[in-house]
Amino acid sequence: MAKLYLDKKGLDKVRDLVASDTPNGFEAFYILVHNRPLPKHARGWIDQIYDDHSKGRGTVIYAFRGSTKTTTITNTFGAYRLAIDSHKSQLLIQVGDGIAQDNSSQIADFVEHNTGFSFAFPDIHEDKDVRWGAGGYEVVDLSMDYKQFRRKKTSKDASFVGLGYTSGQIIGKHPDGSLFADDINNEKNTASEKESAMVNKIVTGTLFPVITPTTWVVFIGTPWTYNDVLSYVAATGEFGVMKTPVYVDAEEGDAGAVYYEEMGQWVTLTWPEVFDLEEIEKARKRSGTLEFARMFLLNLDAAKGINLKPEWLHEYPVEDIKNDWPVYVGIDFASTRDKLKDKKRDYFAMAWVRVIPGGGVIVQDGYMEKMSQGEAEQKSKAICESFLTLQGVAIETAGKGELFHNAMLLNTVLPVVGDTGQNKSKGQKFEIEMAPHFEFGRVWISNADTPFLKAFRAQWLLWPNAPHDDALDAVYYALRLAAPHLWVPVDRQKALVRKKKKTNPWTALAGVRG
Repeated sequence: MAKLYLDKKGLDKVRDLVASDTPNGFEAFYILVHNRPLPKHARGWIDQIYDDHSKGRGTVIYAFRGSTKTTTITNTFGAYRLAIDSHKSQLLIQVGDGIAQDNSSQIADFVEHNTGFSFAFPDIHEDKDVRWGAGGYEVVDLSMDYKQFRRKKTSKDASFVGLGYTSGQIIGKHPDGSLFADDINNEKNTASEKESAMVNKIVTGTLFPVITPTTWVVFIGTPWTYNDVLSYVAATGEFGVMKTPVYVDAEEGDAGAVYYEEMGQWVTLTWPEVFDLEEIEKARKRSGTLEFARMFLLNLDAAKGINLKPEWLHEYPVEDIKNDWPVYVGIDFASTRDKLKDKKRDYFAMAWVRVIPGGGVIVQDGYMEKMSQGEAEQKSKAICESFLTLQGVAIETAGKGELFHNAMLLNTVLPVVGDTGQNKSKGQKFEIEMAPHFEFGRVWISNADTPFLKAFRAQWLLWPNAPHDDALDAVYYALRLAAPHLWVPVDRQKALVRKKKKTNPWTALAGVRG
């Protein structure tokens, strides 16, 4: 950015513009504190927020991942509102106390150390004699007498503070300046309708009551489900709503339209300076089709019916798999004392994967059967000890799996590790984490016609309505252990463009057991 030299009159005009409390004033402030232009789409957010506030309502913003939403809204607009309304209180709410405190400390840094902030608002300073830390930050306006400023404060609350949405400290707060709710949802608190309902109840019972007639209210984030916080708040009809995907569909000849060859369509990019087609394609390959639709296109409809597609299972010739390649094993434990009475119980399942020289992993085979814990221990030891290049054995430790894991540690010398899967939902594990590795060729599957591989393919095709998902679980844990090898050499990536022979899905389904 070219340097601009202004005389005192010019500098005063800049300060007057920043202090105007307008979209143009904020844009000037953004340039001063960041020394870079405000992105065009981010200016759109600010225009929406000001327009909504003038109509006495808040704003809900859906924004793609990496769109600079937290930097622009939570941090910079938060700092701007703090300076404009220094006598009022500002409240930042996020998914947890830690991340909320991190972002509130960013605002504190503007006040303490940012030369652009100091130039724009020379009289706004930290008031460390009152409070200045994670528990809350206090500012003072030195343009007036200190006691006069303290009398002007409209709330006993800190000038600004960041809290997690479950924090008991929210009750009793009165943020008459601004309330920013940034990415309250995550995978865990949207894993079920019950979890989502609990979060929405907190929003209704705890956050909404603290809003005052003067509060600037902004909910911003990336969508998770149809009943997450963003959707819930938007459905009240009391908020303006704005959506900013990474690109929108376009027609050939439209201004700014570019052809997205991999997707076979014309699009208009939202932030081409940062997210050009190359970067967007990288994001799609990293996240997979399902997550890309949600996180970058903000399209829950597109993500809803994708699940696990058969064309994502790239086959590797069984005759080319070498037994001296490193092997990792994943075990999903389930046992039954009476195999005749417990026909509906899950299977004990183990899967082994081989590391391809140069990068990538192959699901070579596995074993799946209903058996007691003792039988499972014997089978696991026999199979694992047959591998001369065994690198590790991951055992799911959720539920009874912990007992099996402990028994294997005591009774074997195998390289066993316990893995809870971080208590993630099946959808998170299979669709979000595992599927992209198959889709983009980081993981292949042997073309061998074995009972386990048939069962895996059947469970893949029928997910989430398959009667069992034990084979999927076993492969998932094996791949978590083999994570350092999940990358794709260029030559193998190019090989994926070759036309694949289509597989009859009913052939795979014929192999499902139980």
